[in-house]
Amino acid sequence: MTGLWLVVLLSTQTTAASDISGRWKLISDESDSPWELIQESLGRKVEVGSRTEGSWGMSSLAGSQSRDDLSRRLLRFAGAIDLVTIKIIGNRIQLEPHGLARDSFTLDGRSRPHRLPDGGVLETSAERRGEEIVIERRSKDGARFTESYSLSTDGSKLTARFHLDSEILDKPLTIRCAYRRLNNGGR
Repeated sequence: MTGLWLVVLLSTQTTAASDISGRWKLISDESDSPWELIQESLGRKVEVGSRTEGSWGMSSLAGSQSRDDLSRRLLRFAGAIDLVTIKIIGNRIQLEPHGLARDSFTLDGRSRPHRLPDGGVLETSAERRGEEIVIERRSKDGARFTESYSLSTDGSKLTARFHLDSEILDKPLTIRCAYRRLNNGGR
């Protein structure tokens, strides 16, 4: 009987720990500096204060057509990662970084077309890999944007890793961010 309670307890802790639903605030001193890493990957200085208009989400990073376009999109992305709202609803995940469009994906690992506001299309897949959620977007020209999310065992901290590999960049870009939960967001 004791063994059964242990299995139920472990199962409950795993389920609670893997629910990343909620509002998350960036912990700056435990995260990479996106501005410096973006400049390094682009091989040039970019204006940190510049922002672009538009309602595209993170998906559009893989759909950039030029260095200038990618630079503008990366700056907007870097300015939006300070606060993110995540919802897990059944087998779907919704991501809404502050100031960017909401993206929604089915967590089944199957590749699907994902239409961008500018008309471009990316192949996108999302899945759970153990306790981690991984979303991958690929463009026709080979650019690849991958983001992964994992939760601390106590459910209070989220670690996100964003990786962009594109011929437009001088070198691949990887940004690691740590977040603290602002609310229980449906947990």
